[in-house]
Amino acid sequence: MLKNIFVILITFLCLYTHAQSGEVSNPIKYKNTFKDVVFSPGIIVQHETFLDFNLAFGEVTVINGKIPLIGFDGFRVGVETNLRDGHNHTIAPKIGYELSATVFSIRLSAVNYFQNGNS
Repeated sequence: MLKNIFVILITFLCLYTHAQSGEVSNPIKYKNTFKDVVFSPGIIVQHETFLDFNLAFGEVTVINGKIPLIGFDGFRVGVETNLRDGHNHTIAPKIGYELSATVFSIRLSAVNYFQNGNS
């Protein structure tokens, strides 16, 4: 019971501290003239759970309008691993391309899994 109250309290606190006014006079678009580097971790659940570590090189775009938009466009280099010791350890280098806008993302990746000398 105490855990549920704590979660609700933290949720309302986060909502209150991140609240914004909806009034924007004119949209402002921030676009860098140089390439950005973004660290992108993740969790992949397939037959087992993998951790995913990526560096993305591209362009981050922020449009501050009535509907704010944060996007990324660029290449990704990374590795996936299941962090197991011994016989079942799997590591997978990957390379890819990502195009994302706020919560929607398109990723194309080439991955090669290595386990016990097998590919």
